[in-house]
Amino acid sequence: MKRPVPTFLTVLAITLISFAACGTTPGEPATATLRLAPSSSSFTTATGWDVVLDEAVLVAGSAYFYAPSGDTMASLERSLRESLGVPVAHAHGGHDPFGSRPVRLEWLGPTSLDLLGADTIDIGAMDGSVGASVEVTLAFEPLSGALLEASSPAHGHHAWVAGTATRTVEGSTETIEFAGGFDFASGGTENLVEAIPAPAAVAADGTWTLHVALARWLDQARFERLPEGPNAARTITPSTQVGLAWDLGLRDPTDYELTYEARLAP
Repeated sequence: MKRPVPTFLTVLAITLISFAACGTTPGEPATATLRLAPSSSSFTTATGWDVVLDEAVLVAGSAYFYAPSGDTMASLERSLRESLGVPVAHAHGGHDPFGSRPVRLEWLGPTSLDLLGADTIDIGAMDGSVGASVEVTLAFEPLSGALLEASSPAHGHHAWVAGTATRTVEGSTETIEFAGGFDFASGGTENLVEAIPAPAAVAADGTWTLHVALARWLDQARFERLPEGPNAARTITPSTQVGLAWDLGLRDPTDYELTYEARLAP
């Protein structure tokens, strides 16, 4: 009886093992730590407001670091994990945020990120493969459990800010307290922040550090247009000018900065 010919996937798996045995080679497994750097709590907007934030929270669901288009090793590594039964999370439902693009590294949450923390903190670990990275997509899944509670750090939203805005016009000083949340929609690609620059040569082990530019989030906000309410703090809602400006800021990939540092083996 003839022995069966190895399947295509078996051959590919053997190929990957061979690459891994030869040292740091594209396609070799890689790990990385994702970290968050603190953001500045005070800034001046393009609309003339001096802002001081007391709270700024982002609930990130996942992060996908893309390899250059056509990177066969990154595509191969992901295809093998899927074909061999290793689960791979998608941004939501049956939607695939990758668009068949090769993924270098991925981090899976969700996690509440205090953007005003005093120190750089570890968000979590990532797995993937050695090789070039070009950009990142952040995905925001529907919230559940404790993250939906009003007592949660983001008060049940994907993003939350609270603080004061002050300006002086013709010798008169005006100060406005504000607070509000933002929620990403779950349909199509509405829950994605795409094309965040992340050029780097990913090694077998390293660290990615994320910095969020809060000043750019609210740079076009006109706080004087927030309607007064029964509370001292005026509420940011999606229909207000501040809410619309914040929506654009949250989705702007240039408002997020990622830097990479490889860790050398001892």
